[in-house]
Amino acid sequence: MGAGIAAGFVLTGILAGVLGFFLTGDLDWKVRLGATVMSFLVATPALCSLGFAIGLSGRLRRLGMGIVIGSILMTAITAGAFLLI
Repeated sequence: MGAGIAAGFVLTGILAGVLGFFLTGDLDWKVRLGATVMSFLVATPALCSLGFAIGLSGRLRRLGMGIVIGSILMTAITAGAFLLI
């Protein structure tokens, strides 16, 4: 479960970062940060779907559910940090 949480945490951050930073073009940091936070709307459901698909396997159920939990935690922490800025 711990490895799945870490994997979900890291994969969500990487996917949202790629979508937010590289797809926005040459804009200032506030726009890129906002785009990264908005891209969590794409990254979180994608990783949750991946986690549930992995969780359908009997041997990898804990890993899949850990990915789901890690993805949700990363989104909540990042959204909270964005609201504080």
